[in-house]
Amino acid sequence: MANLTCSQMLKLCHLRILRLTAAGAVAAGDDALYEFGKPVLFGYTEVRPDPEHLEQLDGCGDVCAVFDGPAKAVQSVTLKLQLCEENAEIDELLLGGSLISEGTGPGNTIGYLAATDATVNADGVGIETWAYQWAGKQRALKDGQPGWYRHFFSKTTWTKDEVTQQNGFTAPAYTGTGTVNSTFGTGLVADPLPVAIGDSAYGWFIDDAKPEPACGYQAVA
Repeated sequence: MANLTCSQMLKLCHLRILRLTAAGAVAAGDDALYEFGKPVLFGYTEVRPDPEHLEQLDGCGDVCAVFDGPAKAVQSVTLKLQLCEENAEIDELLLGGSLISEGTGPGNTIGYLAATDATVNADGVGIETWAYQWAGKQRALKDGQPGWYRHFFSKTTWTKDEVTQQNGFTAPAYTGTGTVNSTFGTGLVADPLPVAIGDSAYGWFIDDAKPEPACGYQAVA
């Protein structure tokens, strides 16, 4: 049995955002999915409770007994995200709030209104990312195709970091938290994970393809 993960992770080429139901499942709807092809960075850090540590002092003030408990499981992850462009529909997915649009019917998206008590996203979103799988000096292959490191986070919540207008490009940044959400299962039915996420706060695997990016919401049946 071969270990296909003996490789390097390089670049960040795709971000998927999935709207969730109140129960934590992938939501259905015309605005439930975003396939974004211009992420700048995505970072995560595990959060674990400190192991139990007990000490007993004797009457002279010296330590006479010590107990160190086992390592604790990952409870959550802290997240960082930065994008290459301002995008009202991504803000709405990550943060809640509402869109400003013009025209008849659904209209064209032209802006964003910050979240209120009525429009905050209390349900969070699922996040997936794709980065190159690299082998020394070239792309690593998975089933004969260029490989991708595919990370997945079953429930995340976000706030937007400081936005600075200046003589230069603005690359909006976000800070988030990822938590356990076993209801996520294997994620998007049309492009499922190889295993249900269960009680893990996150996971990753080597994939043989990444989605095609698009500007605008996409539907989930």
